[in-house]
Amino acid sequence: MLKNIASYLSPVDVGREMEKDKMRLGVIIAVEIALIAATLVIQEYARPKTVLNSQTGRFLLGILPSFFGAMAYVLILFVGYKIVQGHHGKFSLPTGLLLANGISFFGLTLWEVIRMVIRPFDAWDVLASLGGCVGGTLLILGMYAREHYRRNKKPSAT
Repeated sequence: MLKNIASYLSPVDVGREMEKDKMRLGVIIAVEIALIAATLVIQEYARPKTVLNSQTGRFLLGILPSFFGAMAYVLILFVGYKIVQGHHGKFSLPTGLLLANGISFFGLTLWEVIRMVIRPFDAWDVLASLGGCVGGTLLILGMYAREHYRRNKKPSAT
């Protein structure tokens, strides 16, 4: 099975695939980087220094990394799917969104369950992850839906 995956991925020319859709993929990658940076700032600076020392502030500092992380994962996985499937001429917007959201939400929820060994389960983190997946999906749909609709629109029989 690994040989099949390797033979499927090896001919992909990432640079050429990026060039085909440079503007949109560039925006998505820039947003990914900003989301990851925001997550790191919150976890490494804002939380330890208790920058927002109110109850609401502590709550937000607790869930925003899950929200931003989920959104970044959806975008990262979508870009990977778009590049590989675009090379093979098999790109599908609904499939890409389903895979990116499914893997992101399942993985982050599983991570929350695994962390129950060291701390209680946090349903707010799961909800924030779900919100991040929705946010990433909306961003992608905003960038690709019009083209997808135009390409898949059937001529009317009037």
